[in-house]
Amino acid sequence: MRVVKGINWIADSIPVAPSESEAKWVTKNQRRVWLAGLMRREYPLSTPALARGSSDISFTSGDTLVLATHPRPYEQWIYDSLKSDIIVVAKPSERRAAEARLEEEKLLALRRKAQLNIKLGQITATLSEMHSKGLIDAAVGRGSYFDRNGYPSRHDDIDIILLKDKRHDSPEQLHSLKEDIKHAIASAKGNFGANLVDFNERTIKRASGSNAQMFSFILLSTDYRGLGLYYEKYVLRTCVGIEAAGMPSARSKKLAIEMARRIRADEREKLIKEGKLSVLPKKPKAQ
Repeated sequence: MRVVKGINWIADSIPVAPSESEAKWVTKNQRRVWLAGLMRREYPLSTPALARGSSDISFTSGDTLVLATHPRPYEQWIYDSLKSDIIVVAKPSERRAAEARLEEEKLLALRRKAQLNIKLGQITATLSEMHSKGLIDAAVGRGSYFDRNGYPSRHDDIDIILLKDKRHDSPEQLHSLKEDIKHAIASAKGNFGANLVDFNERTIKRASGSNAQMFSFILLSTDYRGLGLYYEKYVLRTCVGIEAAGMPSARSKKLAIEMARRIRADEREKLIKEGKLSVLPKKPKAQ
């Protein structure tokens, strides 16, 4: 019996979606590719109906028993995906022990999740400051710490989406805003780490000590139209507003829902044919 944390797989109907062995960026640990493929065969599509569920999942494949937390919508490259935060792999004869182990792991994760507000307290002053300077209009949370089916592991980031209700006249103007936000977070007080997520993650604040919390920030402005993925709409509709001085959580949630309505129709196949999207991600440039 073994426990695996954070398995995700492509769950998309687009014909060009690669296999797990082709999509090597999905399962960075290649020893997990077989498990991602197994999950994909059982749950091949990310759908609203599946996302509404919350029950643990269980299935057997040959002499392998798989027990896992309910899959939640996820995204990999240009594809809708699914992710189970905790998976227990065992022999069918070990079901009772495997079920007990899954419950044990879930309990530990929920205790970690219950500390969310304390962890957020490290960044609320910075969020308020960015809001007062006009850099952001709202902040919402996504991911394992916020999702109803999320079970954060010890080293998981806390994902924060910064919302700006403005259209930008030029790429340079948007870049300038990102640089101002980057500086505000990088210079913030407190022992926490921070990544800024654009096409790639960039570390903009380092923490001392192995137990410091890491936050990942992503900026979305009114210009954002997305790729038309279900995941994009799901996140903006189900995210949690973050309360900070001058920035009520309800107002943040409302803006996120408004932005979800602006997500474009799915044009990925057209964009791929036009050479504007690639089926597999290009190797990122060195930072």
